[in-house]
Amino acid sequence: MKIKVMMAILAIAVAFTGCQKPEKGEAGTPGKDGNANVKSITLNVTGWSWDATNYWRYSSWTNVSILSQDVIDGGAVMLYQKLSTGEYIALPITANLSSTVQEHDFFFYGTNTLKIIIEKSDLTDLNPPGYTYKLVCIPKAERVINPDVNMLDYREVKQAYSLKD
Repeated sequence: MKIKVMMAILAIAVAFTGCQKPEKGEAGTPGKDGNANVKSITLNVTGWSWDATNYWRYSSWTNVSILSQDVIDGGAVMLYQKLSTGEYIALPITANLSSTVQEHDFFFYGTNTLKIIIEKSDLTDLNPPGYTYKLVCIPKAERVINPDVNMLDYREVKQAYSLKD
């Protein structure tokens, strides 16, 4: 019995000491850092409500979960409007409708809420077409990591934070 126990111990010892560690291979190319904290959504506005008190058209949402208090407290909230060319432009926007009348497009936000507003400088009603917007919410920590990103350039933001359309 002693011999069988000794043989078992010897077999185990040989099994563990007889193995060699594999050689270490070459390092692969580094992958791109993730951006799980940066969030974006696409919003389609097909109809606008008229506010006769303030003379503007608006569209609003109250369930925009990516507009968290953390983002609002120190991050960046960017809204981009899709142009007919397919490019996105950052709001606010002022466009000349004539030599004397401008259109102003801007937005307000709060925790889980967003309101997009379009108004004419002559305070008359307008009937804006449907628009597509991209809302991007970037927490403060992500802004610190990428301080040189031009937030007004959607292509640069999209690339820096690996956003998908």
